[in-house]
Parts: sequence; C-alpha cells; structure tokens
Amino acid sequence: MKNKIKNTILFLVFASGLFFALSGGMQAAPNCSATPGFVLDPSGVCVPSTTGLPDPAGSDPVATILINVMQWLLGIFGVAAIIAFIISGLQYIMSTGEQTAMEKAKRNMLYSIIGVAVGLAGLLIVMAINSMLAGSTTF
Repeated sequence: MKNKIKNTILFLVFASGLFFALSGGMQAAPNCSATPGFVLDPSGVCVPSTTGLPDPAGSDPVATILINVMQWLLGIFGVAAIIAFIISGLQYIMSTGEQTAMEKAKRNMLYSIIGVAVGLAGLLIVMAINSMLAGSTTF
C-alpha cells in the first residue's frame, strides 16, 4: 500500500513537471514593440534596451568598457586611500604618546602613501600604453 502511494505521488510530480516544462514553449511571442524599454534581438528574444550596458551589436568598442572599469576602480581606490589615511591618523592620535603605537601609525601612513603612489603609477602606465597604441604623440 505504501509503495503504491509513493509511486502515485512520484508519477504526479513527474507529470506536473513535464507539463510545466512543455507548456513554456507554447506561449505566444512577446510583443516587444508594445512594451516600452524593450526590443526584439535577432534571436527573437525580448530584451531590455535601457540597461546602460554596451550595445551587443558592437557600437561600443572594448576601449570604452575598459575605460569605464578603470574609472570605477580608480574611484574605489580613492575611497580606500582616504579611509587608510583616516585610520592612520586616528591611530596616531589615539597612541597618546606611546612610542610603539606612534611608530605603527607612522608606518601605516607610509604604507598607505606607497599604495597610492603605486596605484597612480599603474594608472599612468595604462594611460601611456593607451596613447602609444592610439598613435598619439602627446600624453
């Protein structure tokens, strides 16, 4: 009796899953022209047109994407540098004359300055390579 109930439940779950899987292909194609903000791509899929992402047809070159990523990373880098300076300054203030804590705060500030210099040098190198690849005589 238990096996019969178990088999019936498994059959119903399988049959309903099969029904839902097959019924998805029977729906009518979406009307993208009637829906604002959506376009029909060449494969027949209705996709949003206002995502802010580059056009898949290739109207935005890879360089534009890389520049946007670099600007985003530079912004994160700037915020991290400001936080590092603030933490080092607070460590120095809270050292209250204790020599080891003051030395640690000074070392942390030096490391944050070195980190900013390395990050800006990396940006400078990327800009120089970009201008050389573009054939520009100015930097």
